[in-house]
Amino acid sequence: MFAYAIQHGYHPGPNPALSQSINAGLPKAEQVRKTKHHEGVPYKKMFQFLRDLDECHHRGPLQCYEGTPPIVLCLKWVAYSGCRPGEATQAQWNEIDEENGIWTVPNDHLKMGRVHGEDKRVPISEEMQALLEEAKEIAYPSESSKWQDRHKQRGVIFPRARHAPDCSPDALIFPNSVNEPFAEGRLARFMRDEMPAYRPAVPHGFRSTLQDWITGETDFPLKLWEIQADHRGDKFKRSYGHDDHLERRRSMMKQYCRYISQPRPEPKPGEVVKLKDKRRTA
Repeated sequence: MFAYAIQHGYHPGPNPALSQSINAGLPKAEQVRKTKHHEGVPYKKMFQFLRDLDECHHRGPLQCYEGTPPIVLCLKWVAYSGCRPGEATQAQWNEIDEENGIWTVPNDHLKMGRVHGEDKRVPISEEMQALLEEAKEIAYPSESSKWQDRHKQRGVIFPRARHAPDCSPDALIFPNSVNEPFAEGRLARFMRDEMPAYRPAVPHGFRSTLQDWITGETDFPLKLWEIQADHRGDKFKRSYGHDDHLERRRSMMKQYCRYISQPRPEPKPGEVVKLKDKRRTA
């Protein structure tokens, strides 16, 4: 409206409705509302979480899946890689280089990929490779299974599902029951409903879990987490350039995946010393 008025001589200008003029008089977002981060599972509890996650496919409708349900594999992929859930749900087989152990996430699957125009390389650990082997066998039954009413006529379930394994380049690695990518909210809802003991943790919070492990258990620089989690803005690119430190991150993620895949050793009880007896001996 102001632009029209200025153009036709009804207002002398400048335009008071430009975003630059409005933003100059407003406080910064962090001054108005505190940033709320996604909750993650504590890294010391990740082994138990993954074990509980493996047991989910024995319950409810998930029993009708052949092998491990894709939603379980997808959540474990997010946990092992530290990626965003949306990157995992859209992953296709043409992004996987098994020979060199690299998952190349195309820039259009990244949060800021279209802005920076760069793909992201993610090292594939042994645990992630094992998930890929399971994903190669994904297939849904073409007949209804025992959880349905046995008095009703058996019909075809998941008519649009993948009834035979498909590892073609354009095929999804973790398809849902209609052979499409899982919605990111579906992963969060699955965690909330099937694993209530870990609330309020969400899949996006696995990135924070990885960061906490790096700062609490290792000497790896935090910049490796920023690259692995794709937590990179213009300031980061100016600081570190285009080197993605792939091999350093491979070593880091190998240690991380091993850490969360193995139970923590039980603390050894200490020896109780009676000071009274010590003094008497002296």
